[in-house]
Order: sequence, then structure tokens, then C-alpha cells
Amino acid sequence: MRQQLYKALLGMIIVIGLQGCDPIDNAQILSDFPETMATLQDNIRARGYTISRVQRVDYGMEQAGYDIEEYRVVFFAKPEEMALIMKEHPELAPFLPLSITIYKDIDRVELLSMPYALPREEARTHELKTMISRWEKDTSDIIEETVQASTIH
Repeated sequence: MRQQLYKALLGMIIVIGLQGCDPIDNAQILSDFPETMATLQDNIRARGYTISRVQRVDYGMEQAGYDIEEYRVVFFAKPEEMALIMKEHPELAPFLPLSITIYKDIDRVELLSMPYALPREEARTHELKTMISRWEKDTSDIIEETVQASTIH
């Protein structure tokens, strides 16, 4: 249980720390959290990605005594790309799978992509840089499509 809390806190620290490294795609919308979460996952799958894990950050924080609203990190990737990266570019393993953070903040839902500056700096080939650029665009498009589908009118 304690280990889950430490992982959740570490994830939050990494996301907050990396925010200064690269413009991060984010959005704030007036929407229902469960609906937005479902739409986000549908949009990730629609782009050909597999969701590998949904980390419940709020659960670990609640177990530590904090009062926090719904907070998740959705991890996703294309299995064939993960295999290629692990085999040919293991230095990029810490940046995978890709992720989008989604959390409820009072009356709105916020979506936040992972920053891509660090993996882009590590990319040594044109092919790899192109793949990272596609991941960044796909993530941005997923967030935009989720916002469009989930906004309360």
C-alpha cells in the first residue's frame, strides 16, 4: 500500500517537474469525469493504441489521508512500437508507455499530456524522431477530440 502511494507521488512529481521542459498539451473542460474518462479511452483506442494501465492516483492519496477528487493517469502504446523501442532504443524505455493525466478539479475536468522534449532529445535517428513527433501529435489530437466530445454545452 505504501509502495503504491510512493509510485503515485513520484508520478505526480515527474509530471510537475517535466512541465517546465516542454509545452504540454492540456485542456480544461466543464464535463462529467466518468464520461470524459470513457471518451478519452475510446479516443486512444481509435488511434490504434492499446491502453496498458490506468493508474488511480487518487486512491493512493486517499489512503495517505488526503482528500482528493478523481485523478488518473492513462498509459498507452502500440505494442509493436514498444517492442521496437525496447529492442533498439532502450534509452527511451523510461518514457514509455505514453500517458495522459486526467483529473477532476472542482467543476471541471483537466487533461494533461506527457511532455515530449526529453524523449525527443534522446532520439538518435530520423525514424525515431518522426515516431516521437507522431506520438506528440496523436496525444494532442486525442486530447482535442476528447474535449470536443465531452464539453457540456
